[in-house]
Amino acid sequence: MKRLLQVFVCVLAVSGLGYTALGIYMSVALPKCTYLASADVQSPDGKYFAVFEQTHCEDPSRSRASVAMGRVQNPGEKIVWMNVQGTNDVRLTWNGSRELMVVLPRGAIVNRYGPYDGWPSAIEQRVIQPVGLDETRR
Repeated sequence: MKRLLQVFVCVLAVSGLGYTALGIYMSVALPKCTYLASADVQSPDGKYFAVFEQTHCEDPSRSRASVAMGRVQNPGEKIVWMNVQGTNDVRLTWNGSRELMVVLPRGAIVNRYGPYDGWPSAIEQRVIQPVGLDETRR
């Protein structure tokens, strides 16, 4: 019985050391990332939402930004319409219930996905000046 207790204590000590080493590695060696998301923008019929999501990391090669869309009834089910690089200045508005307008600066780099059957479409609109200003180019 004493031998079994010694083995159990040894296993706990080794697992504790491993857990501590993993925690130190994750806090020191891995790049830190921060997730940010814009407020959801709901479609006029209330069935869909769109969101601009960003992950900023210390290592820029791991940073990501995307425009995603989901169903209000099932928020866990989302599709990605586009990945965006070169800006965080993105505005989402609905043009009716079946068309999402994604307003971006002219210099943004976009990788588009879709179309997706049964989902509203997403249309890019580029602007000359930053999105915060109303002077747009169609």
